[in-house]
Amino acid sequence: MPNEIKWNFYNYTRYDVRDTQNLDTHEWTAYSRLRSRFGDRFPSPRARRRGGPKTWYGLADVEPIYRFDHDTIDPLYVRGDSATS
Repeated sequence: MPNEIKWNFYNYTRYDVRDTQNLDTHEWTAYSRLRSRFGDRFPSPRARRRGGPKTWYGLADVEPIYRFDHDTIDPLYVRGDSATS
């Protein structure tokens, strides 16, 4: 999404089916979940003024994972980092 302050928003949504086996009983369990990862990449305030290569960026996202079998959000990830481009 182009904008004047050079923030880049994104959303990665996907549907998962988890199928796991209990090695003691050899029984399989399966459940479905919906993952939506919402994030942003933004330049540091100093980099916004000058731009160009070797610019420091902050990265932040939140990812709620909805489990259909429990009808709940399980788990909820929150992440942050910094990088150069």
